[in-house]
Amino acid sequence: LFKSLEILQNINSNDSNIGYLYNSIGEAQQKKGDIKQALQSYEKALTIFQQQSNCNEQTLAWCYNNLGTIYEDKNEYNKARNYLNKALNIKLKYLPPKHPCLGNTYNNLGNIYYYFHEYDQALDMYQLSYEIFNKSIAPGHPSIARILMNIGIVYEAKQDFNEAKINYEKASFIRTKILSSTHPDRISTQNDLIRLSLKF
Repeated sequence: LFKSLEILQNINSNDSNIGYLYNSIGEAQQKKGDIKQALQSYEKALTIFQQQSNCNEQTLAWCYNNLGTIYEDKNEYNKARNYLNKALNIKLKYLPPKHPCLGNTYNNLGNIYYYFHEYDQALDMYQLSYEIFNKSIAPGHPSIARILMNIGIVYEAKQDFNEAKINYEKASFIRTKILSSTHPDRISTQNDLIRLSLKF
């Protein structure tokens, strides 16, 4: 990626392909936990795309979503919510109502509302995400388990332990089928169920 970026920069520093590369580099950096560098890459990508007279709005949505998740990683939740809402507004214009990308953005927004302790709004976002994934991806997909865990976490925060248990158990059922017994997500789900059982 970096070699391709160097070649393109020597041709045209404002080429939209450079924006795509910066965005992809940012995603790789974010996965490695290099938050500062990832943010810089995403910001460079956004600047390049915004300078394009024929900029594709869906490309901007990609940038906004990435910036939203990086600010979530930085615990800057107001900025995260702002960028995620920008991404969502664009996606709603162009994508079918049950597109998985919408499910991802609703999930990300649910995370932000959860961090703000706005649990009802978080549940609304997670439920929208769950409904979309149920209709757009295969049953038993890891993303469905992730959403069920998020829903359970919110119910636990609301001290509705019965609903929390129901969702944790659904997530555990999926993860038990698709993950090894030593996978961190499977172990985490089992630990959550054990911890929750002590609250009854």
